[in-house]
Amino acid sequence: MGDISTHAEITEFSVAEAKRFISTTDIPDSDYTFLELGNFLTDVSQFRDPPAFHRARDRARAEAQSQSMFAGMAGADNWVRDVFGRRAGPVNGGLADLMAGLMQAFTQLLFDNDGLPLLGSALGLIGTGTRPALIPAHGIPPAEVSAAISAHYTQYFPHEHLDFPPTHRPLPTHRTDRIFQRQSRGLIGYLEWFTQYLSEDLSKLELEWATARARGITATERKDFLIRLGHLSHPIEDYFFHANLLDLYQWRDVLAANSSLSPSVPAELNTLIDRSLTGTSLAPTSVPLRRILARRLRYPVWTSNTALSTSTSEDASDLVFTGGFGDADVSHTLGGALEAIEGKLAVLPSALDPRRSRLVLIRMLLSASERQAMISAGNLDAVRATHLAQLRAGDYPTEITRWESSGLICTHAAARLRTAFAGDRTISERHSGTFVTFPGPGAILLTMLEQVQRERDASAAAKARLNGRSASIYGQATNNTASAEHIGTHSLMSKDSSRSEPMRPEAVAFAKHAAASIITTMLRRIYSPAPVTEGVDWDSVLRFYLRQVAPSVSGPWENEVLDGVRRGAAQARVDAVHQQPAFSLLGPALDPAKLAARRVGATRAALEAYYRSFETDPP
Repeated sequence: MGDISTHAEITEFSVAEAKRFISTTDIPDSDYTFLELGNFLTDVSQFRDPPAFHRARDRARAEAQSQSMFAGMAGADNWVRDVFGRRAGPVNGGLADLMAGLMQAFTQLLFDNDGLPLLGSALGLIGTGTRPALIPAHGIPPAEVSAAISAHYTQYFPHEHLDFPPTHRPLPTHRTDRIFQRQSRGLIGYLEWFTQYLSEDLSKLELEWATARARGITATERKDFLIRLGHLSHPIEDYFFHANLLDLYQWRDVLAANSSLSPSVPAELNTLIDRSLTGTSLAPTSVPLRRILARRLRYPVWTSNTALSTSTSEDASDLVFTGGFGDADVSHTLGGALEAIEGKLAVLPSALDPRRSRLVLIRMLLSASERQAMISAGNLDAVRATHLAQLRAGDYPTEITRWESSGLICTHAAARLRTAFAGDRTISERHSGTFVTFPGPGAILLTMLEQVQRERDASAAAKARLNGRSASIYGQATNNTASAEHIGTHSLMSKDSSRSEPMRPEAVAFAKHAAASIITTMLRRIYSPAPVTEGVDWDSVLRFYLRQVAPSVSGPWENEVLDGVRRGAAQARVDAVHQQPAFSLLGPALDPAKLAARRVGATRAALEAYYRSFETDPP
């Protein structure tokens, strides 16, 4: 999960564009908050990732059984099931549910009309005449937010973020699978698969929405459709944030400006890398930024299923692909998200600052310095014991009530937190035995937080060492000792955080234009007189916006948007950009078979089944 404020900023732009075409009679201003809610829920659903917990199950059982020769007799298997869940049925496990509860509370706080839309000013989060894009202009009734969470808060699926997916092939030979090979458009195969999913789900949403409008749409239906549209906007935005596309654009321009130099000649390649930030707003001699850009132009090489090569990688200067998640990426993604939240808490009065809470898990979640102090003191076990004691003493509901009465959190957010910690306490006490005490979900989360901080601190130290060596810019090892810079990883490729230069402003501008264009295309189609037997050719529209690097000539929309960023111009209106997708509505008179196929397609189900195939059930 990147900086959620960035996606909120894009939704705000998309809404402003939509309101230029759609009347408030058709969509009231306040309803557009549901568009952002759908986008937001897609992002935070990453905190409920059953397959990740299932992959941890065997290791957790082994660690539990190593605690005592009586561990199996004392219920290690039951503990694993309770904490990490099972594939069959709706049980995700206590750890996933605790993390889900925390993020659901955050969702209620952000979107409830008695949450931050109301409390933000009093808490100092909204200044005079200013409102962060993250805080909606119009709050939503809490019951409607709760209903949206029940219907749309799911789990992490790579295709919903266009992330590098897992593979059943051995990683050193994974590119023998077609979905990891370069396709005719210059995109890696799985991105074409994911694009088909988007095309089908946009087609289905269009049909349902247009049908509902034709017979008389209800307010509830319209809000749900907006949530689903926001959900589908998220991966479109992530194409520009998670892929190496913008880095390829910069590389194209550098090659064009230095046509006498060849990347196939090592010395000349290094010269090109030296000049790789030319034309951007960044320091052109920066060691870390040039190193990051150069590494984004490489594809990872694995020496085993768990080890990245420390000597080599592959050239990817003609391939669009996205970052994937390894163990270190989970640390960087979770840690980066927590640090972004912590940065927003800095404006709170000290009496209300949750980082000063006596609740140990809250402090560890929201304060990097507290996590670092725990590591320095080596007292993780003591911190976990304190957490269990606070659960048993009822300290969590007491503190949550204090936050609620002081106006720090709203009623529904408080209820979510009480439920989350009640579940933590139930599982923790269930597995506190005479011979062996197994950690509950909160204790395991504390262990994860320690690992997160260790990984981020170790990576930061490695980066600092690399920054002192200009030769590091040209290194081609997939693993260069700084885990945040491992080639092919989400932490290297991602540009949706304010700390993810280079090419972040360019990625934001591209994402704004593509997302707003697709959102307005959908809404203009829905609120047009076209019959439901006709539909947008979403294949063509998506492949117009989600494509390889366009030629460096006038005409392509990408060059116009990129030029605007480089000139410091305001984001252009979607219809002011010269190149627009040219398509006719599919239907009885034009390729009805294609339209029918998209409206009944099962690609999303196939993708979810593919991802779930990596899960296993406890014996």
